[in-house]
Amino acid sequence: MRDYLDIFERFAPLLSTVAAVVAILIGINWFLGRRWKDNPDAQFRFQLIMLALTFAGLLAIIVALPIKDAVRGQLLSLIGILLSAAIALSATTFIGNIMAGIMLKVIKNARPGDFITVADLTGRITEMDLLHTEIQTEFRDLVTVPNLHMVTQPIRVVRASGSIIERASVAASISSSVGNGSTIASQYWHALAASGISSRQFQQRISSSFLRFQ
Repeated sequence: MRDYLDIFERFAPLLSTVAAVVAILIGINWFLGRRWKDNPDAQFRFQLIMLALTFAGLLAIIVALPIKDAVRGQLLSLIGILLSAAIALSATTFIGNIMAGIMLKVIKNARPGDFITVADLTGRITEMDLLHTEIQTEFRDLVTVPNLHMVTQPIRVVRASGSIIERASVAASISSSVGNGSTIASQYWHALAASGISSRQFQQRISSSFLRFQ
């Protein structure tokens, strides 16, 4: 009987720590789940908070283990090494996108408002962040492109100001209230002819949401 009491006293801190960690995680998960259930934008914060609390609970359980201090220190060091390795491996793409974003800002080959073609994607740049570039396609879809992809692929750019070097593009949004698209296309062709731009530089393309010439 004495042996069982000794074992219980030895593992009591561990059992109480595990119970407290589980209860806290369940309680916070329930509270935040109810608070942010109608807010899709809060899911990232919710997951980040639960991940941080789970990691903190794991550390608390390791500290409460009935083992020698040297072994406990080795376990904590092992967790630190594994965490550092995971961050180093995942940071390769993260840092690469940051450097690519800085490169795009420095060389300024594309700016928000410009029409670009990168790989098989064509559209207008709506936002340029440190990690990604947001492009609105001709169908009004918003596509998020990592900056690393932007600097590793050839980019064809048409400035928002309308400057033309070898090939030009003109884009116009057509609302559903506008009538025949061919009439608008004819007006654009007349405007281009009046500006002195050769018509062979343009290829007509009409879609349901955008009118592009390139």
